[in-house]
Amino acid sequence: QHANTRALTELAARLNQAATLPPEARAGLLDAATVQLGHITAGTRASLNGHHLNLQPARLYRTRAVKWLWDTRIPVGTLTLISGREGAGKSILLAWLTSAITNGNLPGIWTGKPRAVLYCATEDSWEYTIAPRMLAAGANLDLVYRVDATAPDGTHNPVNLPRDLQYLPDAVKQVDAAILMCDPLLSVIDDNVNVFKAQEVRTVLEPLVAVAEQTGIAVVGLAHFNKSRHADSNSMIANTRAFVEVARAAIAIARDDQADEYT
Repeated sequence: QHANTRALTELAARLNQAATLPPEARAGLLDAATVQLGHITAGTRASLNGHHLNLQPARLYRTRAVKWLWDTRIPVGTLTLISGREGAGKSILLAWLTSAITNGNLPGIWTGKPRAVLYCATEDSWEYTIAPRMLAAGANLDLVYRVDATAPDGTHNPVNLPRDLQYLPDAVKQVDAAILMCDPLLSVIDDNVNVFKAQEVRTVLEPLVAVAEQTGIAVVGLAHFNKSRHADSNSMIANTRAFVEVARAAIAIARDDQADEYT
């Protein structure tokens, strides 16, 4: 009873404070006060700022099937890693994917419907390497967009995550993009993020996945193998394990030594 009396007194003080605020600033305080009053009358505990643990039964959630940009390989609304050794053909695979997506040939939800591709790349030249590679793969170059960031002074810089993440939804909507390709994934992560620390990497990748789900695009990032040898290809992806843990799918590329060159 004493605890409830104190809680009511403090709640009354908050309501008195809310009465002096403009209407637009008042709504949040009133909502929190309503929740708090419910807890007081029910005899449960909640913090005075309205923060509490919320319990919802699983039956309230509508189950949804996974949508595939590339059937059973690249899901929509999340992150897919494409990993392998240097020179194994990771960027060549992205060129093939770009061609299939921009021509509507990729088996998946956009079969028969050409869509745009957003492409972030810093290691290769667009004039000498990337655009010719896309052209050789048969991509529709009108639907392939180089993505960079424009500073207030008009200079162009590589995309930086998480700084530029807030602008991604508008970019996706502007060209009706189906995918964001990062070649490699590390190139878009801020230099101040320690890619060997899981918690720091998660502060970049988890918001990126949230935006992918919000906008309905797939995000693909190229990753390199470390120097180890392991039966599980995911265990060879360089840097922290968080890259594998946050990603929803992973594709590994290896050279077939018994086949023709570049196979």
